[in-house]
Amino acid sequence: MLNKLINKFSSSDFLKNVVTLVSGFAIAQAIPLILSPVLTRVFTTEDFGLLGVYTGMSAILAVFATGRYDLSIIEPKYDNDAKNLAVSSFIFTVFYCFILLIIVVLFNSKIAFLMGNRDIKEWLFFLPFSVFFISNVSILSYWLNRKKMYKEKSTSKVMSSTSVTLSSLFIGVTTKINGLIFGTIIGQLLNFFYLKSKVSLKVDDFNKKRSIVLLKHYKEYPKYLMFATFTGTVASNAPVILFTSYFGASIAGCYALSQRITGGMVDMIARAIEEVYRQKAAENYVLHGNCEELFVKTFKRLFLIGIVPFLMLFFFSEALFSFVFGDEWLIAGTITKYLSFSIFSNFLSTPMSYTIVFNKSQRSDMILQIFRAVFSILAIYIGYIKLDYVLSIKLYTTTYVVYYILHTLLQYRAAAGYKKLNFF
Repeated sequence: MLNKLINKFSSSDFLKNVVTLVSGFAIAQAIPLILSPVLTRVFTTEDFGLLGVYTGMSAILAVFATGRYDLSIIEPKYDNDAKNLAVSSFIFTVFYCFILLIIVVLFNSKIAFLMGNRDIKEWLFFLPFSVFFISNVSILSYWLNRKKMYKEKSTSKVMSSTSVTLSSLFIGVTTKINGLIFGTIIGQLLNFFYLKSKVSLKVDDFNKKRSIVLLKHYKEYPKYLMFATFTGTVASNAPVILFTSYFGASIAGCYALSQRITGGMVDMIARAIEEVYRQKAAENYVLHGNCEELFVKTFKRLFLIGIVPFLMLFFFSEALFSFVFGDEWLIAGTITKYLSFSIFSNFLSTPMSYTIVFNKSQRSDMILQIFRAVFSILAIYIGYIKLDYVLSIKLYTTTYVVYYILHTLLQYRAAAGYKKLNFF
């Protein structure tokens, strides 16, 4: 039996590629996880809250930089077409970040006032650069995914994670500025230059006429996915921003730490499977017109992998957070306990979310994303009215569970090769 398992593993490109990415992601996540008890003793809950606000704003603003054409890089049959899409995405990003920089310079104080956090003011000037790095890392990552360069992707994750964590600690210990944010920016910068050194994409690859044809052909990416991604990103990052305004920076910091720890553990495996699944599913769809078998197998694997960690988070997160990070972080454990349901749902659904593009269900996806964003914000607001952050978390995670169930059904329909959905 052992020999059969070994032979099956060695003959499966899917499993080998997943393991390659998982190993890189595991190391990348292990470094901040191991040093997290040190970070929570160097930085306050307020520092983590400010980091959450900054990274949330960066993620939300980065959605528009490429027009979501970076997602289409994996689809074209020919590399020259993919290069045109990649370079077009880069050009969009440059112009977008330049405009963003002008807005930040002109309205810095007003933006900080609207955010309800004066401490974010000095960091707003770095936002355009973070958006630039995030967007271009996405472009380069999708190109590596297309070329099956999974070792390079793993190395990128390890280098980024190491540089963020170590630079954050060094700056936090030696200076009085927020090392968490500055370390994050340094990690983004180094990750961008590393990936750029591994990918041979140049502006010379850009063909204006061909690019216009391709941009029109993949118009559903900006038409639907850009807005859908924006609403999804708002839903994911709204809590830390709203918690800062509604319940204070300390609660927001506990939420940010919960996301940092649990998100790291989930992403370690889920993102690795997502990268490999996306490429394999695209191949199957081109060859057979569906990827149903791959979808079902991947879902079963995700469930078996995720069920035990989910149960551990639900029953033991409060004790673990208090023991590992200190008694002042008990609230983060409570938050994690209730978020465990949405974390598990996320783990089962997100790795296969790309499937919806195969039957052009982006419009239906956009409707679901709007549902998630609206009800997520409403959930937190209801908790604010009741002066109960735990109620906000409970309602928030309920919204997410419902969303992921519906989204998984949408994905399955696309994987089975059914016709495009126009509405629910």
